[in-house]
Amino acid sequence: MAGLTKASLPPRLFRDIRNRGAAVCVMLYEDGIVARETPKLLAVLAPEERARHDRMATSERRNEYLVGRLLIRTVLSVLLDVPCAQVPLLIDSRGRPHVACRAPLAYDISLSHSRGYAVLGVTKAGRIGVDIEATFDGDYALVRRFLASEELAGLLALPQVQRSAALARAWVIKEAWSKALGFGLGVPFRNLNTALRTEGCSGRVRWRIIDGSTVPTACAIASDELTPPSMPRFAIPVNLERLSGAAR
Repeated sequence: MAGLTKASLPPRLFRDIRNRGAAVCVMLYEDGIVARETPKLLAVLAPEERARHDRMATSERRNEYLVGRLLIRTVLSVLLDVPCAQVPLLIDSRGRPHVACRAPLAYDISLSHSRGYAVLGVTKAGRIGVDIEATFDGDYALVRRFLASEELAGLLALPQVQRSAALARAWVIKEAWSKALGFGLGVPFRNLNTALRTEGCSGRVRWRIIDGSTVPTACAIASDELTPPSMPRFAIPVNLERLSGAAR
């Protein structure tokens, strides 16, 4: 993306990565704006990513993929001081993108999308997981599969009007936790008991609900470091049109 500078992104994002060791940013986007800017934004992607984008069957899926790669590549291009399309991204066997760099330029990343939202987590130490859910329609059968017994008891003790929000928070925490462990949906969500809290720790993984997003958003970091990165507390907003304008 020609002309992309650090000024195209919120300064707090890089302060948090530098000072706290980790950061989370979130983008709210409209499909119409992404469609309008697609020819310009495709310049951010590597050739194989552009080919994958073009093969996707629906415009919604293409937009989701494009915005996610835009977030990853623009943030990392500044951190690594390379052009967006040259950020060394690899995809692991579970489909998770990761940065092919060694220390001191080693960063771990996690990406999540949901109905017009994209969230990116970045850390300099350990493994990060993020999740965002714009809508959450958990039925009773699903709830019994992913809640620990203490969580289920706590949920049933809540007033009916509070249960949906509590469920959504528990879900995004467990998603982020499983990503930080490196298992994704391959680990039983009942193995983590959040006690319906908004932050906590389970073994080597710390997790919390992130403030600053209008929909439930969570971050988790798994680290064996003696001085692990601080947990991000706020989702830093990133503006799609401002990033797109950097290409002009």
